[in-house]
Amino acid sequence: MNTLRALAGMALLSSLAAPAFARDAHWYGQIGAWAYDLRGSVSDVSRLDFQDDLGLRPRDRGEYLLGYQPGSRDPRWLPGVELDYLRLSADGEQQLSGLALPGLGTPPLFGELPLLEGNTAQTTARIQALEARLDWPWQLGDLLLGAGLHLTRLDGRIVVADADTGASNRQPVDEIFPSLSLSASWQPLETLRFSLRGHYVQYRQDRA
Repeated sequence: MNTLRALAGMALLSSLAAPAFARDAHWYGQIGAWAYDLRGSVSDVSRLDFQDDLGLRPRDRGEYLLGYQPGSRDPRWLPGVELDYLRLSADGEQQLSGLALPGLGTPPLFGELPLLEGNTAQTTARIQALEARLDWPWQLGDLLLGAGLHLTRLDGRIVVADADTGASNRQPVDEIFPSLSLSASWQPLETLRFSLRGHYVQYRQDRA
């Protein structure tokens, strides 16, 4: 019924306490709560953009990560492994205007909730993501590049309420999808590392 068309949350730059890139294999962990970017859309009968139509803005983010990095003595085909748990929260309030009509005489809908022109929509989104990642790294001096395969499970809910009528509708999010990723890390100091990671997923006509 409800289809999450595209949900992308990306921390573009992060710094954390971590060991230097080591020649020996090692385990590592990370806890983070920095800013992220939330873009995409959700659709049931009508397609709604998170930002343009619902005014969703990030409020909270928590991340807990456990990983294993192969060392120089390991086989070159052995990938790095990460298990990552993300908790994302977003809220929005926006006056509805210019939404596409799903059919002649039919108002835009979120589930069974009519989205009436000029009324104010109040939206909350609570999403949990569990990711398993396999990354194959290439060390270039202090720069570590990587390409990988990821499996992500999204679980949560999106609630839209009409502030003028008091009506509301709740739609679940329950999606599993694979994605490709590219990453780069630079560690200028022993206890400081900067990381950049991007993900790409496509399903039929939908991309994130």
